[in-house]
Amino acid sequence: MIAALRLFALTLLLSTAYATANEPAPDSAIESLSREPVSRLEWGLDRLRRDLLEIFALDPLTLEPSVPPYFINANFVADDRVILIEIGRTLSSVVAADARGLCTEYITRVRGFLSVDKLGNPAVNGVSDLAEEYFHPAFATAKPEPAFARALDGAVRLRALVAAPMSGVYAICTAKLTDSPIHHID
Repeated sequence: MIAALRLFALTLLLSTAYATANEPAPDSAIESLSREPVSRLEWGLDRLRRDLLEIFALDPLTLEPSVPPYFINANFVADDRVILIEIGRTLSSVVAADARGLCTEYITRVRGFLSVDKLGNPAVNGVSDLAEEYFHPAFATAKPEPAFARALDGAVRLRALVAAPMSGVYAICTAKLTDSPIHHID
């Protein structure tokens, strides 16, 4: 009986080792996520979008509901191999200088939510919270590998829009999540 249990345990150990040795190495953070049976990429993007909607639903100074509401998208753009987070608002009126400031504020708030400062520097351990909070299995006991987290951070692009069609004012700005200044598109 003991010999049979030992043989079973050895067979299980060898089959696990064989399966692990033959798994393809992830060539990028995005590829690794998209190969999951239930894509952690899609699951994480949906959770991120919902959390951003919740955070932006309230004005940070007054804690009153944001009026008008923000529109927020978090999508994977397959052609560019990037995660695009878009945030914006359509206002009844705003002057151009204020629109540019609001545009910058939206990107700064998204960065802050993910533990990145307004200049694009991760606040903790050189990476944002994105990989750990949104793309790491909930049952995992260890944190995501730093290389995976850095690769994921590098794949994120932010785009903000402030529109006031009645006054003809539009402001668009873009940035990477990390290591990037905010660029205004005029």
